Amino acid sequence: MVTIRRTIIILLFGGFAAWLVFAFWIHLSYASDLPDAPDVKTGRIYRMVVNHGSVRYGTEQNLRTLRWMENSQTVAMIFLVMGIVLGIRYKKEFDQSKKPVKGDMGSVGERKSTTPDAQ
Repeated sequence: MVTIRRTIIILLFGGFAAWLVFAFWIHLSYASDLPDAPDVKTGRIYRMVVNHGSVRYGTEQNLRTLRWMENSQTVAMIFLVMGIVLGIRYKKEFDQSKKPVKGDMGSVGERKSTTPDAQ
């Protein structure tokens, strides 16, 4: 059960991280690649505000991608909050699963020598 919970928490944080990388990439690439004036020849006539107020003009597809990324921010934040809440809630279980079981020898470096010389 602990493995399933860890997997869910990792997927929630991973979903948020993927959205964050995508959001940064969209804003930075649009700010650097798109023109700051409308260009009718290439179809870049749709006004977009990216990267802290920079006004750029892009195609309809650029605008749709930007809007999709902005609208999915709520879902990404829900993933982040759920990951944090579940991580805090199940922290004790995760810590207990790391404790050695009674009679467990532990790792090789933790074993005590049974020879009389080592005592």
